[in-house]
Amino acid sequence: MFILALLSKFVRCFNEMIDGRSIDNKDELVGGARIHYIFSSIFNITITNMSPFQYLSDDDLRTAIRNANGLRKSLFVAEIAFEDLIKQQISRLLLPSLECSHLVH
Repeated sequence: MFILALLSKFVRCFNEMIDGRSIDNKDELVGGARIHYIFSSIFNITITNMSPFQYLSDDDLRTAIRNANGLRKSLFVAEIAFEDLIKQQISRLLLPSLECSHLVH
């Protein structure tokens, strides 16, 4: 019972901090305000400055489509090719995301 009460108090305090209801610090952004600042300012600028086709050439697209089709011809782009290309693009978000996680602490 003690652990449940302790966890409940932690969750309540965490929610209050995120919602901005229990902030004692007036000198810097904390809690939800800091998270909002990081995502709306820093992360947004980083993502906006990224070119989606910087590391993706027409040859990369053609190769992915051809590899997904194998021997058969297709009228539409195979879902496998799309997924592979998207995974590559999403992996580019790892570094900016990790930089944001360091700013939260």
